[in-house]
Amino acid sequence: MNVFDLFILIVLLIAATAGFVKGFVLSPTALAGWIIGLYISFKFASLIQFWLQSKTGYESSLMYILAFILCFGAVVVVMYLIGKSVQKIIEMAALGLFNRLAGAVFGVLKISLLLSALIYLLATVDPGEHLITPEKKAQSYFYKPVAMLLPAVLPFMQENWKLIFPDSNKNDWENQADTNPGALKLSFWM
Repeated sequence: MNVFDLFILIVLLIAATAGFVKGFVLSPTALAGWIIGLYISFKFASLIQFWLQSKTGYESSLMYILAFILCFGAVVVVMYLIGKSVQKIIEMAALGLFNRLAGAVFGVLKISLLLSALIYLLATVDPGEHLITPEKKAQSYFYKPVAMLLPAVLPFMQENWKLIFPDSNKNDWENQADTNPGALKLSFWM
């Protein structure tokens, strides 16, 4: 276990704690609120901008930004209220602990996906492997499993996985559990 593994463990523990506190219902609802909020804001901010300009008589490029923020904020608040309502119903049904445990799992998965994306980006901007050396990667229990999560979830990235592991192949993944007992066997994604 090296510094990279400790960093991943600390980040995942924080994510699990935050997910436990939020609960499963509120975590994906908040994420959906951001995604839907961005989509609706990009789609309708110009209409809201024209409405605001007609009501205030103030014409500026800042009105678009204000319209975007208002639209985004409204959607996020509505999604938050929906999530809170569903969470209250679940707690009344005595499923609060299950909701919180599932929230912890969701938090870990969400942050693992983010860490995988960061590793992918790091591999593309540091092809010489100066920031995380091949030796550190080989010593790490969590580097390969976390790095391969994004290509497993987003299949179009499987073609680019050699950017991260140029001298690896599928057999390396299948045999990894034998040589590195702390690592996960990830042959399911190919």
